[in-house]
Amino acid sequence: MASRILWASLLSFVCVLYGCGSNPPVRPVSTDTLPQTSSEAGTGNRPPKCKGQVIVGHHAEVTERVPREGAALCVPSFRGFGGDLGFPAVDPAPQPVKLIVNAPQKGMLLANHRPIFNLEWLPAEQFTFGKAAPPGGISGASMIPGKTYTGYGVIGFKGGSKKIGPCYSVATRGKYGGVFNNLGTLMEKQGGSFIVWDLTIYDGKEASRKC
Repeated sequence: MASRILWASLLSFVCVLYGCGSNPPVRPVSTDTLPQTSSEAGTGNRPPKCKGQVIVGHHAEVTERVPREGAALCVPSFRGFGGDLGFPAVDPAPQPVKLIVNAPQKGMLLANHRPIFNLEWLPAEQFTFGKAAPPGGISGASMIPGKTYTGYGVIGFKGGSKKIGPCYSVATRGKYGGVFNNLGTLMEKQGGSFIVWDLTIYDGKEASRKC
């Protein structure tokens, strides 16, 4: 009888330590092995956001000002792209402009080359650009350093449009992927009462002039 009581007490002690029944013992789990949440998975190496940048629907936008001597303005960080766009000097100045980065449309093909980046910018009033754009670089995680890409522009007027370019750039290596340099040269010496500018980078070379 005493041995039965001793055995029951020992069994109870083991159950307290290790757990009995259908539930397995609880063991500590390292946070290194836990799956990432969607917000954690999206914090990779990407260009920093512009000051004042906001996400509206399916695009990112920011409003900045082009000074009289021109400047490289911050491009909104969106879907792995970002960086700077060199705006030539403007007259009159300063000029507020809204920069909008969209997901490029698949139908915007340029001689069968697909678009990988699309930026629209909206002027506040009529003005004229100078003859030289300051340096600027659009970074993209999907751009491959050493590969050639094509830049293309379309100016929207009231009742019409004007095509600008194309020009090409060989992607250099940057902190946030490949860098397309000097897309802003497409805006040199342009002016008028335009409504919107559309600047697009395409995968591949479809130009004879370097940006």
